[in-house]
Amino acid sequence: MNVKEAEKMLKDLGLQMKINVEEGIDISEMIITNQTPKEGITINSGTTIYCEIGT
Repeated sequence: MNVKEAEKMLKDLGLQMKINVEEGIDISEMIITNQTPKEGITINSGTTIYCEIGT
């Protein structure tokens, strides 16, 4: 899933997304390669999902 799609999905679920990336890089079309917490873990609304990206 690309960053733009993931950001919308997480927002719709009441979650936050955090990506560490250098300023000025367009990440909207990059792909999510890893996340913490992992998929399938039960979390509360408002939880921040930390994502790693790649091309």
